Amino acid sequence: RISAITDGWKSAADILENGEWQIDMVLTASNTFAHSLEIERALELRAGRQPLGLADLQAIAADRPGGGLFHLDGEHARWALAARRGVGRGFQIEFVIPVIHFGGGSLDSTIEGFHDTFSLEQAGRRGVERDGFAAYLRTRGREVYLDRAPGTALGDAVVGARYDLRHGQTNATLQLALEALAKLPTGDADRLTGSGSSDFGVQLLGTRYFQGSCLHFSLGTAYLGRHDLLGIDAQTIVSGMLAWHVGLGSKTTGLIQATVLESPFGDLRIDEIESASTQLTLGLKRALGAYVLFLGITENLASFNNPADFGGLFGVTLFF
Repeated sequence: RISAITDGWKSAADILENGEWQIDMVLTASNTFAHSLEIERALELRAGRQPLGLADLQAIAADRPGGGLFHLDGEHARWALAARRGVGRGFQIEFVIPVIHFGGGSLDSTIEGFHDTFSLEQAGRRGVERDGFAAYLRTRGREVYLDRAPGTALGDAVVGARYDLRHGQTNATLQLALEALAKLPTGDADRLTGSGSSDFGVQLLGTRYFQGSCLHFSLGTAYLGRHDLLGIDAQTIVSGMLAWHVGLGSKTTGLIQATVLESPFGDLRIDEIESASTQLTLGLKRALGAYVLFLGITENLASFNNPADFGGLFGVTLFF
């Protein structure tokens, strides 16, 4: 529901001038291999690679009576077109249209090699086929299983507005903005590209400028509507972000960002995904006339079974 990778590049509290447009075209991709501890133990005992079928998962779930169980193995890509426009004095409106793809992907061997190089645990990766897809959830009498990748479909669109809280102030070194966002149920919940309900959020954005660098921060809360497929009731979650943006030349800047997000899966009562996720993003921006190219990578820092294992971002911004 919330893309920490994409949002990290929109963390500045700046507001577009009246009539000014900003168009972003962004591709984010992530690889996820996450599951309950019992599934990891079962995979590590396997002698070779083979698909993890429904019967296998149900047998593992039988050893965890009364507790939830989950497994997700696959890759996710999100293409998004975002448009922002300055309206009046100190206001900005925006909308985002995403297209989402779920599949087996092609990064499994690369990630396994990375883990081997740095002596990191594989967490059962060698017990399933490479570049396969599987999603399983069992909790409170509900069972959801997908053994085929849902493919590509329209995601949930987002509309929003932002107001400059320091509009008219002469001190330009500190920018503060209040942003309201609404996610519309334009995606397909059965294909995992939407939640099936509307979400609403508000966040405070801040940017403090220094010579050659700037500090971004945000604090937000979101009301998430019910997710019928997973059986998650409506809820409110909070998030926070801190980022340092530094100049690396006349046209290049670097970014390091930490994001903390409260888990939206508390209703599932599964220990591995109840805790908040903490992610670190490293990125670069390069100005080319009216265009800005940007790329980044995101890695989870804690609670390894609730965010993606690895995420990447590439995009271009046009101002006019």
